[in-house]
Amino acid sequence: MELPRWLVPPKSRFQKARWVRLSVSVGCSVAALFFIRALMNNDTLMLPSVSYRRPPIPNIVHYTMMMRDELSEFDINFVSFLSVYSALRMLKAPRIYIHTDFNETMIRQAREEGSKWTRKLLNDFPEIIMNHVPVITHANGKEITAVEHRSDMVRFNQIYDKGGLYLDFDVYALRDARVLREAGFNNVVGRQADGGLNNGCFMSRPKSALAYIMKRDQWTTFDGGWLTHSVVLLTQISERLVKSPGEVLILDQLAMAPWGWGDEDHKRMYLPHKDTVPQFPQVNDPTEDPMARWQDRVRGNDWELDFSSTYFLHAFRPHGGSLPGFDGVSVKYILERNSNFALATWHIVQIGLKEGVFVEDDNEI
Repeated sequence: MELPRWLVPPKSRFQKARWVRLSVSVGCSVAALFFIRALMNNDTLMLPSVSYRRPPIPNIVHYTMMMRDELSEFDINFVSFLSVYSALRMLKAPRIYIHTDFNETMIRQAREEGSKWTRKLLNDFPEIIMNHVPVITHANGKEITAVEHRSDMVRFNQIYDKGGLYLDFDVYALRDARVLREAGFNNVVGRQADGGLNNGCFMSRPKSALAYIMKRDQWTTFDGGWLTHSVVLLTQISERLVKSPGEVLILDQLAMAPWGWGDEDHKRMYLPHKDTVPQFPQVNDPTEDPMARWQDRVRGNDWELDFSSTYFLHAFRPHGGSLPGFDGVSVKYILERNSNFALATWHIVQIGLKEGVFVEDDNEI
């Protein structure tokens, strides 16, 4: 059988060039037809990976628990336990580090003889890792007297080494933060009520520039002030580095710390109301469907807050008896759903009820 002339390899240079062009054209046409057919058949196409995309921020969560004095005991109450539980279930964190200067003997005693929530935290969740860190007493030639400041010095050292998300024990994950971790930024931080950046909730890739500068400069910046080496320094560095492509993403206040730490903020967050909260669907329905969320946006009561824009709730706690009518957070308090804190965390407690972690009538704070 004689082959068509256009399939016979050419002998002259001119004919060869024409043959090559024709072959390429036919090949491209076949590839285009394959692509169109795949789309029509709804096949999955394997596209090449984007080589310049940064790796995600690791899904590792960090807490700190520092000794206030030599008589301190490692103790976790319900509201702190709920923070860790929210990280386990909402963030789906495979590892949670608690960095502490409590020694092994103290931790073992807490594991065996501590409060109910302490024992549950230390014994029931293999994802939780206790990491001993050295006792910090001085910085910049000054004694560190506040336990919160010792925690400040520890958190960025650990975040720089391991990467991940740092949470204070009064921060609650209300939803998965994967979309933020995979957004392509080395660091994600958020505003708080005073306009500064919240150092009680942030996330970083290992060895990021922001974490490095923080862990280096906070030691020389420390002056004994409450915010100088933490919120103020973090704000200055982040606002400067945001110019560097992909280094820092700054979220607005609603994302991580929607309300502040004043008396009125505490009342708005924790104070129980006598009104009956309507059944779902309502403004804080956990559904993620966009049309349903817009449809069910009506508040049942004027005091209800909408947490739709909030990934992490930094719920600053009232101190002592500064909030009459509020006795503390318990499982029972949250299930009553007559406070904004209860509305925000209700779905987390529901998960715990299904898993047998909580019981409905538990009133222990």
